[in-house]
Amino acid sequence: MYTIKNKKKNEEYLIKIIVIGESNIGKTSLTNYYIKRTPVDIIQNNSPTIGIEFFSKIINIDNIPIKLHIWDTAGQEKFKSITKAYYREAIGALLCFSITNKHSFLSIPSYINDIREYCDYNVQLIIVGTFNDECDKREVTEKEITKFCEAYDLIYVEISSKTGHNIDKLFKLLIDKILIKHKNGLINIKRSYDLVTIPDNNKNCCNIS
Repeated sequence: MYTIKNKKKNEEYLIKIIVIGESNIGKTSLTNYYIKRTPVDIIQNNSPTIGIEFFSKIINIDNIPIKLHIWDTAGQEKFKSITKAYYREAIGALLCFSITNKHSFLSIPSYINDIREYCDYNVQLIIVGTFNDECDKREVTEKEITKFCEAYDLIYVEISSKTGHNIDKLFKLLIDKILIKHKNGLINIKRSYDLVTIPDNNKNCCNIS
């Protein structure tokens, strides 16, 4: 069982998570559902993320508050140099592709290379297949996904931001894996005051006009 020792009363711990992958594959919809419970079909602005979007959520484990900082990165090539700057100090990563978009699946190795270059060495990575509610349009087979994840020794979760399928399970799994690595001394969960304070407003933080 993992535990986080609370050295000071009401002290907050912080987990930085990045959500990455190609453009128009449902990264922002995934995060919106987890934070706001907003299904993708009622999101007003469903245009691609420009630059970075920032979300935060506080969860409690063993009565210890843990703040999640979730950075939703743009997938467009022209923003790659900007978004890579936000990989720094991330200890959790959700690498997304759409099961209805073969190109987004084939781009995964490139993102894995970026993670290895810019993130903490022991960052916890999960591969996420979006649009589970559109299996009839599937371009990536389950066999292809299984073969890929076995080759890279990666965890895979398939989700839907329309139905909410597996979204809570995905984040719980990611956080559990991070806490286990913390317990084993592989990564360090920092206190919130160790990092730059960011406004907790769940709105676009660093978009580029």
